[in-house]
Amino acid sequence: MELPTLVLENAEKTGKVVDILSDLIVGSNRAERVKEVFREEVELGLQFGLEKSSVQMETTYVTQLLRGNEAGKFLALDLGSTNFRVLLVKLSEGKITEELVRHFEVSTETRTGPGSNLFSFLADCIRIFLEDLNLLNEQLNLGFTFSFPMSQEGLAAARLVSWTKSFNCPGVEGEEVVGLLQSAIDSKNLQVKVVAILNDTTGTLVAGSYVDPNCTVGLIMGSGHNGCYFESSDNIVRWSGGKQWVIVDPEFGAFGDPGKGGVLDFLRSEFDNKVDEASLLTGKYTFEKYIGGNFLGEIARYALEKLQTEGLLHLEDLQHLISKENSFPSKFITDIEKDKRSYNLIEDCSTTQTFKAIAEWLGDQSKNDNIEDDIKIVQYVCAAISERCALLASLCVAELCNRNVKVEQTVAVDGSVFKHHPLMKERMAHFMSKFAPSKKITLSLAEDGSGKGAAFLAAIVTHGV
Repeated sequence: MELPTLVLENAEKTGKVVDILSDLIVGSNRAERVKEVFREEVELGLQFGLEKSSVQMETTYVTQLLRGNEAGKFLALDLGSTNFRVLLVKLSEGKITEELVRHFEVSTETRTGPGSNLFSFLADCIRIFLEDLNLLNEQLNLGFTFSFPMSQEGLAAARLVSWTKSFNCPGVEGEEVVGLLQSAIDSKNLQVKVVAILNDTTGTLVAGSYVDPNCTVGLIMGSGHNGCYFESSDNIVRWSGGKQWVIVDPEFGAFGDPGKGGVLDFLRSEFDNKVDEASLLTGKYTFEKYIGGNFLGEIARYALEKLQTEGLLHLEDLQHLISKENSFPSKFITDIEKDKRSYNLIEDCSTTQTFKAIAEWLGDQSKNDNIEDDIKIVQYVCAAISERCALLASLCVAELCNRNVKVEQTVAVDGSVFKHHPLMKERMAHFMSKFAPSKKITLSLAEDGSGKGAAFLAAIVTHGV
């Protein structure tokens, strides 16, 4: 990692701050070790799946991208967070002529209640969407982006391995989810057939290839984290088709599971341990907890809490928010990083984005006589966590690109961490060139990739029949 050295007026204080945060800094030796471990886990996953690896390396059965002759109307259902979307994409000669989308919110009760309620709710939302468009009587094919770990059995068949994020509906893990959704759709008498199921990463790759045929990797850097890539079928032990390139979904958000005692135990800081212990799924999705937007803010908060407790920070905190779980969302890191890590060059701290973010979080800091040092330390904490995020994400993606014979490759990226963080793309591009020096890799924002990608895959399947 390459961060500007933190310099406070008191050298002893500087040393104490840097020492407390030292485990967040990934040096070249630890980075090389992560790369080696990831490569080993990928090879084991391709051969044995989760039996011997923390990365699933799931075959998606997607071997084709858009050919340019697809035409018609195609539906997509994109489920992976508290908000989900239903889309209608109209294609003519492989190009979008119209795109309609509607957002729905999945309540906490639905996200944690019986699985039958969830799928009934999804079908109801499809019905509402089609009713508004006067399409209830038209036969439509649907691509289902289901952004959770799956064991895929075909293009339109997959079993849920485990819930992640804020979903935990009983009665679904181990079940074939396309059948559950199709049954719910049929119960509403809708003329809709689910023809493909995919992860959001696969959708992002398929959508990325719509604008760039060199797209070989799809990456999600939002509330969660995962990627997918084209792998030669020669390397896939669990492949029974002919020789070709196949999209593989590593599910590398789980890389390093079960956390403590796992293959990435050497990477964990005390703050990572606290985030894991307080999470909905303790011991699972270890790598995602270094990178996902659901967790970055909490890593920072735990670090800031320790620094405040040790008397190295003196932030005014009348409401005790520093010790309150989830009080420091990842958006604050994004705001603070807009100061471009200028913590050694600050002339007027009251003009910084960091000062504004702290005031928004904790309230007025006018009585804080140590605000200049505090601003520098908060900036340094957010910079360290962001830099680690960029490094680790780039390291894995670079390894996936290195497995492809192409020199020029595009990585399609979707998600708020990549889109909104002011330095993420720049830092990832730097690390990608470092970890994959023989490749020319372009990072491309693929907004709404998981939605459009599902519709594109429905079109690919429909025209491939």
